[in-house]
Amino acid sequence: LLAALKESDIVLINGGSSKGSEDYSIPLIQKYGEVLQHYVSSAPGRPMSVSLVHGKLIINVPGPTLAAFAVADWAVRPAISYYLQAEEKMSDEVDVILEKELKSPPFMEIYTRVIVSERDGVYYAAPLSREARMEDGFGRCNGILVTELGRKGYQAGDKAKVKMIV
Repeated sequence: LLAALKESDIVLINGGSSKGSEDYSIPLIQKYGEVLQHYVSSAPGRPMSVSLVHGKLIINVPGPTLAAFAVADWAVRPAISYYLQAEEKMSDEVDVILEKELKSPPFMEIYTRVIVSERDGVYYAAPLSREARMEDGFGRCNGILVTELGRKGYQAGDKAKVKMIV
């Protein structure tokens, strides 16, 4: 950590984060600096953290692939854009009609991989199951639906917004 801080403006930690007692990165960061945010109301990616050590930004990126993708989307990309003083490029969003039911708890955003298709000028999204292996889903997945806080899920036929992956 200390070597990375000497060489970098932003440090990403990927490993040692957990939802429980095996979260080793937080005590390390607290030893040298300040944890600004730990845990978010989103899954996957819940144990992520944002910290400052010696005036440098540290983002703790949870290990599962989709969690890392989520944290990169809403924390790493904006931080890099800020440090580079570059305009942040946002993913295209499309309105879709869901082809299958999607359950989600109302107290948390859920990043769900979807396969978006277009028929007669209308976009449809088929959610992949959370149990789908990453290598099975990302080959076909071309969008991410982020469930809305406070919403208890979606029925087949409901409209939603999807971030396209290019």
